Order: sequence, then structure tokens, then C-alpha cells
Amino acid sequence: MAEIGFKKCYLLAPTRYYAPEKRIKLGNIISSPTAPDEPLNDLPFTIDVVNIEEHNETNWSVSRGKNNEVKLSLWASFLQFILGIAGNVGGGQKSDSSQILRCEKVTTREFNPSRAFVQDCIQDIGVKEYLVENRYQYVFGGHSSKKLYMVTGVKIASGASLIAEAARQRNIHLHLGVDGTPAGVPASGGPEVQVMSGRTEGESFDSADVFVLGFRLRQIKVGPKGDFSQKQFTDGSTLGIEGDKEAEQIEITVD
Repeated sequence: MAEIGFKKCYLLAPTRYYAPEKRIKLGNIISSPTAPDEPLNDLPFTIDVVNIEEHNETNWSVSRGKNNEVKLSLWASFLQFILGIAGNVGGGQKSDSSQILRCEKVTTREFNPSRAFVQDCIQDIGVKEYLVENRYQYVFGGHSSKKLYMVTGVKIASGASLIAEAARQRNIHLHLGVDGTPAGVPASGGPEVQVMSGRTEGESFDSADVFVLGFRLRQIKVGPKGDFSQKQFTDGSTLGIEGDKEAEQIEITVD
């Protein structure tokens, strides 16, 4: 039975160097979820404090782990029929990574923008200039609307510490030899080579300044005539737990 969890609706900030109330800020309009620190609006929007909901969590932590292993084998049997040489090539790659982020406190601040507020934000001179510069997409790009995104939530981390480790290992196994079976000798021999390489990386810190941990977005579609529609945007969200999913296994064999 899957574990009970909360829906993932927050995207992780690109780095931990964004101070609160700076580049990633409630109400900001951005062009892409991958550029939360590049607001289009020239001036910050004023949000009534009564419309902002705040929630605090202490001794907060999140962990991530990943284990991938891919195996590849190739049996060159055709060489045996042509030259009496049998070949076997085997290889594999394995990677493991783990991260544990602990925070003394995480503060979540959210607001639900009204349609009138969104309309006012679209009229910002910086946003309007962006829409004008990309107007060609309406005609030549085949799009009926242009997508914008509004930051409607931020998670702020205080007293954070991190332990992150990643390891990757590759190996190649090669065996070539003359098969003695056709001559009545049940044996084969030849050179055998095995190559292995690996790499390990890690990062940790005991304390950090207060920073924006994650952000929540609302997608706004603006039409050529200034009309718009809006909805919550969760694609690529990572903060939250939605239960276990069956692990995916990958194995490749080529004959």
C-alpha cells in the first residue's frame, strides 16, 4: 500500500544563494519555471499582508536517494563462424547519490491572487514589453497565447545543514579467443581485459544564511488581445511525498 503523503507543488530553487524578498519574491512574473530569479516586472507588486498565509515548521528535513545500474552485454558469435574467434564484451554503469538537508526552521508563505491582481500585474511595463517582444510567436509560432508564471508561494529555510554524496562507477570486460570446440578440443583461450573507473563527490555544510528553498507557481496564459486564463503549475515539483512508486529496472542485452 502506498504511503500517505502531500502533493508535490513546490519547485526547488536553483541554488541556496537566494535571499528572501530579493529576486525570488511573491507576486513576481517570470517567463519560465527555470528562471525564477529573473522577474519580468520592473517593480515589485504590493500584496496585502492579510492575503498572505504563513506556516512554520521546525526541525525540518528532506532526503533524496537514487540508485541506478545499467548492464550491457554483447556476444559476437558471428566471428566464430567466420574466423573461429569468439568474443564477449560486457560492461556496466552504476551510480548512487544521497542528500540530506536539515533546517532548524522552514517558513512557507503563500497567497491566492485574485483575477484583478493578475490583471494589474500583466499591465506592468516590463511584462507588457516582454509580451510585445514575443508577439511574433502568436502569428508564426502557431500559439494562441503566451505563457507566463507568477510566484505564489516561497519556502524560506533557516539554520540549514547539508550532507550530499554521489558515486559513479563504470566497468568494461573484454574477452577474445580462439574456440577449440570445432577441432574437438572443448576449450577456448585468449586475452582478457577488464577496466574499471569510478568517481566520488561530496558536499556538506553545518550552517547557512537564510535562503529561499523552494517556490510555487501559477501559470498565466495571455492571449493576443490581452485576455488571460490561469491555473496552478506543478510540473517538475520536488518538495513533498506522494507515496512509493515501483522501482524501474533497466537491463539491455544485444545478441
